[in-house]
Amino acid sequence: MEKRIPVVSKLTDALLPYFPNLEKKLEIAEMEQKPQEFLDKVLLSSLSSSLAVSLVFLYVFYQFQIELLLAIPLFIILFSFSFYNYSHLPDLRILRKKRAIEYDLVYAIRQLIIEVSSGVPLFDAMVSITKGYGQFSKEIKKIVERVTLGEPLSLVLKEEAEKTPSLAFKRVLLQIANETVSGADVATSLNALIDQIVKDQIIEIKEYGQKLNPLVMFYLVMGVIFPTLGITFIIILLSFVSNGMTIPFFYMVLLSFVIGIFQLMFLGFVETSRPKYAMLV
Repeated sequence: MEKRIPVVSKLTDALLPYFPNLEKKLEIAEMEQKPQEFLDKVLLSSLSSSLAVSLVFLYVFYQFQIELLLAIPLFIILFSFSFYNYSHLPDLRILRKKRAIEYDLVYAIRQLIIEVSSGVPLFDAMVSITKGYGQFSKEIKKIVERVTLGEPLSLVLKEEAEKTPSLAFKRVLLQIANETVSGADVATSLNALIDQIVKDQIIEIKEYGQKLNPLVMFYLVMGVIFPTLGITFIIILLSFVSNGMTIPFFYMVLLSFVIGIFQLMFLGFVETSRPKYAMLV
């Protein structure tokens, strides 16, 4: 365990009860850190990044003769935002891992079904899909390695099912484990399960398409139409009510910065929420 900074460690130890599932999340995300170490790094990263940005804004405030005390609430906002993002890094990695597993899941299980139906032993069929299917193959390889070392297949499948972030993969593992114990036909049960998983994936893609339409409209209004017409309207209004008064350059830069952040956040949300699967057939 790395040496901890006393002041930071006291703060993170006080925050730790508010993150009851952090240890499990770190394990699923395959982040080899203790919860205390992770929160230490989150706190330090949040503090350094928010402080750096606040100092930049403090300099800008000084140059444009803006109240310097505004940097204090700005620092608090930036620190809260940074801490929230850094602390949710395990959730982001878990989501990426889940999608990486499910991307090739359908094709991999179909290969498993074909081989088992052809008379290949279940374990040998599982060995054959430890390559060629990305993250899914890595997860199967963990199971194969544990079974090779002498652990019972059904027990390993159930334990790995509890660790995986993918519900579809969990259903597959539990289905194989149950059929292994009962001695039923694995191929038949997996075939029915994979058909249901395909249907669920198609439904998810359709729901994403329906959700994207209002999001695009919201983006066009808030990210394009509103800023453009709003600035134009303000410039025209100032030309009538004042003697050549214009919008200060600082406020134009600040507005451009806010619009840019909004657009990046929107694009990031669209990208992270988009379902990603190998082509369904």
